[in-house]
Amino acid sequence: MRWRANLTTWLLSAALMVLFTMGNAFAEGNGKRLALVVGMSNYVLAGTLPNASRDAEAFNTFLKDQGFETNLVLNADRRGLAGALSNFSRKIGPDDTALFYYAGHGMQLHGENFLVGTDAKLESEFDVPAETVALSEIIGAMEKRARISMVFLDACRNNPLAERLTREVEGATRGAATRGLAPIETQGGGTLVAFAAAPGQVAADGTDGHSPFTRALIANLSGAGLEVGTAFKRVVRDVRKETQGKQQPQILSSLSLEFYFGPETAAPQTTPAVQTPAVQTAMPQTAAVQPVQPALTVPAMDPEALEAEKDFKKALKIGTARIWHFFVEKHRTGEYADLGRQALAQIEPAAVRNQSHLPQSVEARLLPDKDKRRNVQVALASRGFAAGTADGVFGGQTREAIKRFQSTNQQPASGFITERTAEALGIKVNDRAEGIYSSPKADAMMLPTSRVWKPIKPSCGR
Repeated sequence: MRWRANLTTWLLSAALMVLFTMGNAFAEGNGKRLALVVGMSNYVLAGTLPNASRDAEAFNTFLKDQGFETNLVLNADRRGLAGALSNFSRKIGPDDTALFYYAGHGMQLHGENFLVGTDAKLESEFDVPAETVALSEIIGAMEKRARISMVFLDACRNNPLAERLTREVEGATRGAATRGLAPIETQGGGTLVAFAAAPGQVAADGTDGHSPFTRALIANLSGAGLEVGTAFKRVVRDVRKETQGKQQPQILSSLSLEFYFGPETAAPQTTPAVQTPAVQTAMPQTAAVQPVQPALTVPAMDPEALEAEKDFKKALKIGTARIWHFFVEKHRTGEYADLGRQALAQIEPAAVRNQSHLPQSVEARLLPDKDKRRNVQVALASRGFAAGTADGVFGGQTREAIKRFQSTNQQPASGFITERTAEALGIKVNDRAEGIYSSPKADAMMLPTSRVWKPIKPSCGR
């Protein structure tokens, strides 16, 4: 009997050891949820952001409720912010989910984004590295360590210090924009970065204690069965509604894994109890009827909206007035068309913008090079309208030929090529959009400084 007792004790010990090992493996597989939450309200020279600290405190509480181990940092100078980031990065393991939330001032210089400490003075561009923290370094540190990295930036795309620095930076008038945040690119396959507003828009600080962005994050991210990408669509909807369309959050995601702040599945909907015949009561208990799961509704995908979003991102990377002209000519309606027009309005002088409807401006966009103009001259000549030598230069003879052709085809005889005139000549001008959508051309056109977003000069809380 003693050997049976010893065997039983050994089996129980072995079972406990297996369960302990499995438990550790399970915990390591799931990893920890770690978060650094930063709120910057009391700037020495950049003024006060009334709601930034309150937003950080509210989001910190929200994350704790979702199982995150959080560290809340408020009103830190540059050294304090860097120290908090260093401690945070050291905690991150390869199976962990790491989240960084920031409410406060942000800026960009020469295409690089920076988060501003409360003690920043930024009297010259050489002060930027010492008084701010580069966003790329934060994202890079998280991507190297975490399984999933998420960054939420409730920061306006301008601030008073950047306004002053713009005037001080040598060459600022030649495009070295320092206000706002520039487009970013991530390196990892498990990264999500969310901005409170799209390029060219301002992020409201809010009037009732919290910003629209943070309030929408808290209200929507933890919905049962909502993956973070789907939940963020609801964030966009709520912010647009609250700001009457003036602010649209933007997300950049390379997540290859699904992540849920709340429960991964919605609560099951059970059907009313059904009385079964008495003969079935002898069935084993393991054959119990499973609750009926609600049918999933797959939202319809709008091909035009998807194409507009894709084109918008490509145009955003290039960022030239000509590219935005191409974009708004192709996409004339919808929210991305509105954003494209806003983008164009910020980087093109008003005097040029007011002349964009003139015949010569329209022709310049339709026929941006000599080859296309030469094709017009050849087409005119083939129809009996002599345009002189087909050299791609529109002189007096070519203008007269265009006028005669337009009159013959019952068009206004302006002497400048319009879309109607080009169509009547059989000249295809809609391939002008290749400047946006052909990736080899886009790569060739994309210089380091061309990625810089040139935002408006708004008055804004963040």
